[in-house]
Amino acid sequence: MLVQDHTGGCARIGNDTAYDVAMPNIDEAAKGFELDLAGRVGAAVQARRKALKMTAVRLAERTQELGYPITRVSITKIETNNRRGKLDIAELLVLAAALNVPPVLLVFPNYPEGEVELLPAHLARSDEAVRWMSGVSVLPAKTRDEDVIDIGPGNQGVDLVGAVGRMEALEPEHVQILLLLKSSDQTDDDYEHMVRNHEERWRTALREIANAKAELWAHPKDEAKASPVSGRSEK
Repeated sequence: MLVQDHTGGCARIGNDTAYDVAMPNIDEAAKGFELDLAGRVGAAVQARRKALKMTAVRLAERTQELGYPITRVSITKIETNNRRGKLDIAELLVLAAALNVPPVLLVFPNYPEGEVELLPAHLARSDEAVRWMSGVSVLPAKTRDEDVIDIGPGNQGVDLVGAVGRMEALEPEHVQILLLLKSSDQTDDDYEHMVRNHEERWRTALREIANAKAELWAHPKDEAKASPVSGRSEK
């Protein structure tokens, strides 16, 4: 079946989508970025598939098992960058799952070495690119010339990921506190001090998460969750 898209071109809809849609008018640098990115992902898919000693047929079967079938023909086109730079996010995620690799490493397969074109004409170290795409850091600095550096602005998304990470880091401490409770070397005062300190940091992380989510998506702040140690919750 053929359907008309927003560009006025036609695309065939079926088990194997044909990427023959008329492309929007974009400059050569932008088109080059799109092609290079798709080519990088395709080469990474092929390299990972071969590392697993998996055929394209088996990879196609695996994507079907995951609920989003990608045909062998489509996989070959992705690997050889034969779809004019087009790659769906759904395909990226499913292929990453099928190949047992984080999606971000299909996008930046040279991690942690080397540089990568993160955005058009925006080179960055591959480790910084992975940190940015993972929400760990802001957009990496872009060097335009020897003297001028653009620094990516801070954002609530990075704040949210950081706050969740700090809360997750507190969870092993909960187990440690429970183990210390059984130790004869710990007095009640020592234990109460550890619990109070832990709960204060837990509440701080919860506030940071709620604030970041509210600012990021303009949502009301979530209710605070109970501390894993005492079971008490505070807003």
